Amino acid sequence: VTPGSCGLLAENADGTRVFTVGDSPGIPCTLSARLGSLTLRSTVMVAHGAPASLTVNPANASVAAGQSATFSSEVRDARSHVLTLANVTWSSACANLSATTGAGVTAALSNTSGGTTCTVTARLGGLSATATVTVLYAGPFSVTIEPSTASVGNGASQEFTAKVKDVFGNLVPIADVRWSATCGALSRTTGATVTYTAPSDLAGATCKVTATVAGSAQVNDGSVSVTAGMSILLPIILIAVAAGVGVGVFKWWRKRPKKPAPGVHLEGEPEAPKFEVEIR
Repeated sequence: VTPGSCGLLAENADGTRVFTVGDSPGIPCTLSARLGSLTLRSTVMVAHGAPASLTVNPANASVAAGQSATFSSEVRDARSHVLTLANVTWSSACANLSATTGAGVTAALSNTSGGTTCTVTARLGGLSATATVTVLYAGPFSVTIEPSTASVGNGASQEFTAKVKDVFGNLVPIADVRWSATCGALSRTTGATVTYTAPSDLAGATCKVTATVAGSAQVNDGSVSVTAGMSILLPIILIAVAAGVGVGVFKWWRKRPKKPAPGVHLEGEPEAPKFEVEIR
């Protein structure tokens, strides 16, 4: 028997031979019998067994919306030999397939499929196998903050919400939003919504609140300017100072040196007015 991997020959009691096929399907085997100068040959094609299993490779894939994924089928017989077959049929309810029959297929995902999963199915006779596609939102992303402007009192709070869109303009509700502020305090630094609290002493100044998407390319960060109103303490302080000065001037006026009567001479210089103002 040639090649030797084709199988084995066993001799029966009557001199006949029994050929047992080896584990090498798909190759031709030659059996030779010789008698003197005479040689007889017989060619045996070792066939595969019937299809017993079907798988799709890869079984799982991650693809951005608007992109494609390629899959191949693998068919084996009961002895786990790979069978080369092109009559596998393909189907999918969520992807545009390059073909419906063949050993492999390319699945194209729509622009609006971000954030979903898609199944591609292969069938051969009574066998079937599937592959699962996780469809990601396509970047770069754009971020906007609502409301886009805000004016809050000192120490007051304002809630902001980040709206994230993918490159096709679809909302991305699961974006990993990160927040920061140039001044004031944030209720948290992650999440779609955050509460901003202005400083208590930021009279008339402006703070910037920014939202970004972590680990992703972006068209722009979302940002909003927050203007804090003038502190209520400032007018009170000004009024108190003005009142204190007025009281001091009045006391000085009461104690000022009187104009001397005619014929009366005063020795020395008149004492300068002194007063203190205490504001609490």
